[in-house]
Amino acid sequence: MHGKNPHPFPGEVPTAHWGHPPVSPHHPNGLARPDVIWFGEGLPVDAMNRAMTEASNCDVCFSVGTSTLVQPAASLP
Repeated sequence: MHGKNPHPFPGEVPTAHWGHPPVSPHHPNGLARPDVIWFGEGLPVDAMNRAMTEASNCDVCFSVGTSTLVQPAASLP
């Protein structure tokens, strides 16, 4: 699944200064946040439902960046 990042190429996102997160190009007083789920955050229900559907219908599935012991990836069929 691809995120909704309006800047798909790293060169389009402002580079962070050492020790400081990047400033959002869309909200000058806000910080840029990657389109990811951090540990402790819940996965959006629609994303999990789509993942379950896609996993049920695929022939091969690569689990990249997580183990099959970590939820919710461990719940995929």
